[in-house]
Amino acid sequence: MDSDSLLRTIRSLGLDADFEVTCTSAVNSGLKIAGGAFNIALINETEAVGVRCICHGRMGLATASLGSKDALKIAIESAYKLAKQAGATDSQSGFSKMKIRDNQRRRGRMGQFKEENTIKEVRDAVQSISALKKVYSVNAFLDHSSKKVSIANSNGVVGDYESTTANILAEITAKYKGDQASGIKIQEARDYSGLDIPSTFKNAADTAVSLLGSKQAPTFRGQVLISPEAANGLVGDFIAAMSGEEVYKHRSFLKDKLGDKIASELLNITEDPSLPKSPYSRTFDDELIPTAKKDLVSNGVLKTYLHNIYSAEKMGVRSTGNAFRTSGGFVGATNLIIRRGEETMQDLLGRIDEGIYLLDTEDSPNMSTGDLSAMVSAGYYIKKGKIMYPVKETMIGINMIDLMRNISALSKEVFEISGISTPAILAKNVKISGK
Repeated sequence: MDSDSLLRTIRSLGLDADFEVTCTSAVNSGLKIAGGAFNIALINETEAVGVRCICHGRMGLATASLGSKDALKIAIESAYKLAKQAGATDSQSGFSKMKIRDNQRRRGRMGQFKEENTIKEVRDAVQSISALKKVYSVNAFLDHSSKKVSIANSNGVVGDYESTTANILAEITAKYKGDQASGIKIQEARDYSGLDIPSTFKNAADTAVSLLGSKQAPTFRGQVLISPEAANGLVGDFIAAMSGEEVYKHRSFLKDKLGDKIASELLNITEDPSLPKSPYSRTFDDELIPTAKKDLVSNGVLKTYLHNIYSAEKMGVRSTGNAFRTSGGFVGATNLIIRRGEETMQDLLGRIDEGIYLLDTEDSPNMSTGDLSAMVSAGYYIKKGKIMYPVKETMIGINMIDLMRNISALSKEVFEISGISTPAILAKNVKISGK
């Protein structure tokens, strides 16, 4: 269903309220490898609609799957009834009135897993890795997603965009003399042709083998080299704290920090929604506000918060075009670029007198305080610029602002996924808690 159809339906009902309707159609296909066994998943197709209604300053929300002819109409009427019945709410005044200059089509090649070349490449990689010494099991998931989103509101503003992404996740488990460790590598591209499947499996296997024999690191204050993959997640948490909604509701550790130096001068973060090769490029956000390139952090200074219409109204500013629906809320960013450094990973390792090389952590900071207490899920103890041994049962502790202020170097190498490009981060004066 396109945006013009959505607009016609909104207007045909003649309800005395403002509406914003979003229709999302998605097609996913996947190839799963578990213990070396292949399972080609059937194609999964979904089409759903989300409706926001503002009626006399009150908000009503409704969602529905478009499985029947009247599903869209029912969803709009449900949102209208909920808005009429709502008590006093902290709602916004209206939806976008800005005209979208151009819709966008950003699609990769629509290959499916029935393609013999794709399956053969994966089978060859699995067979090659399974034959390596110490490799115990091979698990992986290869996914292709095609998405079309159409948005319309009662002000007559409409927009459509399409995108495709392909992902591979390889998890290799190594085993030796009763010891066991896993290595995980992820890669993303617009379509299959952009994935380097053999290297993803090999890198995961190399990591798994290198993590055998892990033990606790000592307790000390030292340097932490955060791999590009681990930095990607932590930078994502840092960006989430820039949400105008979180700031307005006093739930962000970056509250009252606008214009302050919150990081080392080495840290520069830019959002560029117009990158031509990114599957996440957008000319407008999920409220039909045009997106724009902007600096979020410049030489360590926080330049802007990220706003949707709601947070912009509450804080007396304009929307920054960052109304993106995420798992964490309705404010986000796309195509984030952390400016890389001039040194290699090996150069940065050589800088460490005593510290931890962090490959992965599953922990996130407290978003209200910024305090980070993170278990080293995968990493190494470093002494005099050399890897001494892999670590386990070891924690790192620091406040996120302190972590960013303590950055002493960034790597040339970067990791890109989910619209975030990050180099490795070398930070000093981090508390490491082990034995």
